Amino acid sequence: MNTQLSLRVRPLSKIGLVLGSSGLLLLSLGLLLQPAGLAQAWSLTEPLTEAAPVASTRYVAVEGTDTGNDCSISATPCATIQWAVDVAAPDDEIRVAAGTYTGVQVRQGITQVVYISQSVTIRGGYTTTNWVASDPETNATILDAQGQGRVIVILYVQATLEDLRITGGDTQSFADLSGGSAGRVGGGLYIAAVTTISDCRIYSNTATYFGGGLYAHSSVITVTQSRIFSNSLSPAYSVGGGIYAELGTSFVDNNIVFDNNAVYGGGVYLGFGSWGGRLSENQIYSNRAFQRGGGLLLISTQTPDVLISRNVFSQNVAGADGGGAFLGTGVSVVTGNLFISNTATGVGGGAHVYYGSATLMRNTFLSNTSSVGGGGVTIISGSATLIENYFEHNYA
Repeated sequence: MNTQLSLRVRPLSKIGLVLGSSGLLLLSLGLLLQPAGLAQAWSLTEPLTEAAPVASTRYVAVEGTDTGNDCSISATPCATIQWAVDVAAPDDEIRVAAGTYTGVQVRQGITQVVYISQSVTIRGGYTTTNWVASDPETNATILDAQGQGRVIVILYVQATLEDLRITGGDTQSFADLSGGSAGRVGGGLYIAAVTTISDCRIYSNTATYFGGGLYAHSSVITVTQSRIFSNSLSPAYSVGGGIYAELGTSFVDNNIVFDNNAVYGGGVYLGFGSWGGRLSENQIYSNRAFQRGGGLLLISTQTPDVLISRNVFSQNVAGADGGGAFLGTGVSVVTGNLFISNTATGVGGGAHVYYGSATLMRNTFLSNTSSVGGGGVTIISGSATLIENYFEHNYA
């Protein structure tokens, strides 16, 4: 008897998410040719219809033990976060008890406390007697690189960090990423991934060139409800003391960013081909740029617009232009912000628009100072639309 074999096209049940070299997210869809009526005989097709494995919880405490431990039992936690990341499966949650976690290791030629190369959530604020409710204020979970390298590196995955204190990172002696001087970036965090950071403190980290606290390249990052402070950069050309983000999309909301230092962009830098994003409802104060952009430096962004909304820029200082914010080439919408008591030795005590296109709407500029001109706002070789802004007691 002859058996007739027909083929039908069946879509894969999974969608793969990958991060391209340009930093854009690419969706990869596949098709599978499967003989009709013979699905049971093709074992290779079976995983396509299986449900994704249920994520597990891993546990870490300073008094724990790594060797032979998969970190899955709360009564016998692991000792290091890196071990828990290594034994975790994708999408697992790692709960970390209060304590200070130190000790760096080299992965892929990169030195840090934690190297994240698969999709996980790391959450601090627990105790060994309470693994249910996180209380990071009472139970501080501190990751401290002690000046021996970065604190956290996240590459080409999706990761979430919550309720952690990230400190002591220093890349001044490490040229391990990208080679040469380009490797000395991202003292606290180096990110090339899809990453959410919430309720964290990123402080007292140092890098040489870019991103004293946080450096993100070709990434989609969300930073919310966090404090980024006392981070610094060292040489004559350095950018983004607190946050540096380029070639990606950044959502920076409801944070406190203060006491960070750089030559350009003391508090926050967004630019060089960033594809849209948002800086909203942050308190950005007491940051210093030795040149431009005491609180914020925004430059060379692509469309869509970057939204800068309902932030407070106060007591930031620029050694040249843009005490509160320097809005360079690109397109920005600046609405509902308060610029108060910022200072520029050059022009634009509150804000400086330079070779960009900015819409300034319903902002308040109060008691800002410039030594040269434009105590509130200056516009040079760019275009700006001003709608219902309020100016009072600005001086030049």
